[in-house]
Amino acid sequence: LFADRYMTTTSDHPMIPTGELEPVTGTPLDFATRPHKYSEHLDDFDKTTFRGYDHTFAASDAPTDNVRQVASVWSETSGLRLTVLTDQPALIMYTGNWISDKLIGKNGIRYGNYAAVAFEPQRFPNAVNIPKFRSQVLLHPGDVFKQRTVYRIDRLM
Repeated sequence: LFADRYMTTTSDHPMIPTGELEPVTGTPLDFATRPHKYSEHLDDFDKTTFRGYDHTFAASDAPTDNVRQVASVWSETSGLRLTVLTDQPALIMYTGNWISDKLIGKNGIRYGNYAAVAFEPQRFPNAVNIPKFRSQVLLHPGDVFKQRTVYRIDRLM
């Protein structure tokens, strides 16, 4: 992930963003300075709340005029790489923390927790309730909302 900050959540509910952006450096959220498999840190999370990644990363403070790379992930098995580019300031990374182990996929493979990863570019969650981000999500009559996200897939091998 090409994000050096993440949005903190409230102490009484781990899914409600506060609007505060904290550095990822030295945390399990630090993919910017130390790329690693997301599976390396799954045990670092409280299993009763997150169970894995479901975090808001800050790629910028506000939407940008042009898309820029915010994430890249690849499979060592298939050699496929997904690159995400967007003009949005936030990126949610979710690692399939609640996938049923009863789900059978391609070639009869049984899925389960962490069998997938999703990258969701967007404005900051809860922005309407956070004064410094509110203007990014309020639309007035005649306003036009535009967002551009590119998901690029290629093969490394």
